[in-house]
Amino acid sequence: MEPGTYWFFDYQHIRAENPRHSVLEVSGAAGTAARPTPTATLTGKLVDGRPYWDLDGTVQAGHAVRFRNAMPAGQNIEAIFFRLAEDTTEEDVRAYVNDFGDTGAFPDYTGPLDLDQGTGGLPMNSGETSLLELTFQPGRYVVVDFFSDAKDGSSLIKRGHWKIFEVK
Repeated sequence: MEPGTYWFFDYQHIRAENPRHSVLEVSGAAGTAARPTPTATLTGKLVDGRPYWDLDGTVQAGHAVRFRNAMPAGQNIEAIFFRLAEDTTEEDVRAYVNDFGDTGAFPDYTGPLDLDQGTGGLPMNSGETSLLELTFQPGRYVVVDFFSDAKDGSSLIKRGHWKIFEVK
């Protein structure tokens, strides 16, 4: 971790009037420990004007994932991962996503994403990359982005910024 100020938010309450957060100040020289080698790179980008997740490599349980924001300048994104039940289909996820409000309001029912169990990478500015060391278990997951478009406020998840993938 580079020296600086880092903010940690409780994402279960991120839409509250005063979201819960903590601040961490990091100082001193960077550590010399070897960084984990990622087995996959997840890149958020625009393709034909639509948000898209590109997953290069294979996500493996117990291994890091590189997370890149290749969106246009000024567009923050996040990568939040949810394990899917074995019987959840792509159509189930699509139907749930379609019920989001146009500016990101969550549906008023429980869908295939267990919102209490999501994990992922902190929001990143365009052009940034981070290394995610998450506790993936083998199985099916979906990665989503709950951010809104920086230009028009539309919901990125509703515009297609979600992807189902397999963890080996």
